[in-house]
Amino acid sequence: MPKAPREELLMAGRSKAAVMVSGRVRHLLLALTMLVVSGGVPSGQAQELSSGQPPVVVSDPFGASPGALNGQMTGRVALNAGDFQAITLAGRSGVYFVSGNGRYVLRGTIHDLWQGRELQTLPEIKAAAETVNFGALAQMVPEFEPFRIGTGQRQVIVFVDPFCPYCERVLRDVAALAQGGTHQFVVMPIALLGPESMRVVRNLHCAQDRDAALKALLTHSFQTPLAENSGCEVAALQKRLIFARLLQIRAVPFLIRDDGVRQEGLPGNLAAWLAEARG
Repeated sequence: MPKAPREELLMAGRSKAAVMVSGRVRHLLLALTMLVVSGGVPSGQAQELSSGQPPVVVSDPFGASPGALNGQMTGRVALNAGDFQAITLAGRSGVYFVSGNGRYVLRGTIHDLWQGRELQTLPEIKAAAETVNFGALAQMVPEFEPFRIGTGQRQVIVFVDPFCPYCERVLRDVAALAQGGTHQFVVMPIALLGPESMRVVRNLHCAQDRDAALKALLTHSFQTPLAENSGCEVAALQKRLIFARLLQIRAVPFLIRDDGVRQEGLPGNLAAWLAEARG
């Protein structure tokens, strides 16, 4: 029987993810991929600032009238996998998980496969949702063939779209802060804003002169395409998109500090945000 388009998409995503990593990190990411239930990498206009999750309206799974559960909630955290949220309820122990449409409420144990531990409390789930295992991600970065700005010991991963105005602003800050010698910014252009973004991302990746490509990205100079290497391989770009999907990136710029803290959208003050890093 032919596979449904959605099944083919998921299977293709898993196949590409298998190429992306090796060893223990590979197994962790493959397991995480099984949990990702979104339809794929976002397309169309990407958000430039995070707007947060809308309120969840659910029916009480314990027999109360519809909407009563909202009054019982004492805490709520959006998960970075699908549209589930973790909640706590007044007078009830443990953590519950509510689907985004309010239809399902689950009770059970949640394991963070990237960190290799069980999450038992809402604060633990919140911390996991807001951070990633930077050490594991750093092992994969070379396969994405990113641009690197600066020579500092503290790495910062930065996802940008060439035509995102907030990305242009954050790249100006990145170029200035890289001169301080503390940080190295690992910049990964991805196409979230349509075909023109894809054209530019591919051209930057395939450019014969990498320095000229980085300059074009930093100065937003995309009118004249750069000379490309013949037979350029774009596997690294595909891996970047899979990586972005696993991270549930919904807004650009998207930054990850070396302590694992994520920033979705333009930081109010990039230097101050970097200074808050632990370790």
